[in-house]
Amino acid sequence: TQGAVEGQAPNTRHVCRSCQVGQHQPLANQSQCLLCSSGRAANSTGASECAACVLGRSTVGQQGASECQVCEPGQEAPEEGQQRCSLCPRGRFSSDEGAPVCTACELGMTTPEVGAKDTSACGCEEGSYFARSNSSGAYRCRACPAEGFDCPGFGALPLVL
Repeated sequence: TQGAVEGQAPNTRHVCRSCQVGQHQPLANQSQCLLCSSGRAANSTGASECAACVLGRSTVGQQGASECQVCEPGQEAPEEGQQRCSLCPRGRFSSDEGAPVCTACELGMTTPEVGAKDTSACGCEEGSYFARSNSSGAYRCRACPAEGFDCPGFGALPLVL
């Protein structure tokens, strides 16, 4: 096909046309355009390559994406070219859209589930309880008292067994 360049492919009449958004063609004189792979997108016609999604974005597992989607709160995309955003693991949260990484709860605290959306989801781990420190007056997680108590965590006071 005459006149074929990167980012174009001939149609049925052997006249080159630009690849659609979400497609690319890195080589000249090819018969068809290629879909962008998952984790990559092309937002303009005639692309010779697809760009990797930046941190905090993904293609939600789709091929042929024209743009990368922002991760929702409670999710992260810590690497370029992510196919999907991941839920924040236990002990971490993300309150912002497009977070590259989830933020860790304070020392000794965790979240009851994956996908926490803000710091209020963080609580004391099982085996500890939230109490005021004698020295500083600040609240923090403290180890469960001696035997005979159960500390289920997450703000519950120690329970007498």
